[in-house]
Amino acid sequence: MRISLFSVLAAVLASTVIAEPIRRSSSKIPQGIVTTKGSQFELDGKPFWLPLLLTQADVDSTFKQMQAAGVKVLRTWGHNAITEDELAGAKESSLTYYQLWNSADWILNDGPQGLQRLDYVIEAAGKYGIK
Repeated sequence: MRISLFSVLAAVLASTVIAEPIRRSSSKIPQGIVTTKGSQFELDGKPFWLPLLLTQADVDSTFKQMQAAGVKVLRTWGHNAITEDELAGAKESSLTYYQLWNSADWILNDGPQGLQRLDYVIEAAGKYGIK
């Protein structure tokens, strides 16, 4: 079976249209529900941004609040790649990064500023009964 570039682009565009969130009138959305407006998050009609969780204490505090609010399931992901030129700044700022591009290869960061942080998020979720 031969797939044309047009068919692939048509499928991507169709999925983009289908994936667009349904817009609702703000008067029907209950208070305390995070929604989107364009590419931005809003909470109760105001811009909303979750700050970075930089320490294990930040992660634990967040999960404790989520547990108290009755959250049972959470979806998370981790992604960030940097170049060698950005490495010194990343280490200095404690930036989480999962891959490093060294101009020839991608190097996986399974250390304390990499996958170990994501591992802790998963561990903490379990500790607070969140799947």
